[in-house]
Amino acid sequence: MKDEDKKAIEEKLEALKKVKDSDDTEVIKKATDELGEVAQKIGQAMYSASAKATADGQDQAQQQSQQPGQQPGEQDKAGAQASQEQEQPKEDNKDQKTQEGDFEEKK
Repeated sequence: MKDEDKKAIEEKLEALKKVKDSDDTEVIKKATDELGEVAQKIGQAMYSASAKATADGQDQAQQQSQQPGQQPGEQDKAGAQASQEQEQPKEDNKDQKTQEGDFEEKK
């Protein structure tokens, strides 16, 4: 968290603490709204930083998995074949019947 954001939220929190026991609901609401705005700003900055880090990590992983001379997004033939094999169900298990049901642990 940036020092300026920390300072802003501390200031708004102190302002809210000063008015929390007063009878003026408008002043309390204003202080609460101001604190909420600062908190949302910080949350948005954290979310943006997280999304950027995730995107950077995915880009780096894609570059590392890319074969020399291969274009971005291009999958090699072995990788395509492996993907197809994973998608097709195995026929070896046709004789076995799986039955779903409740599970009860015996003690």
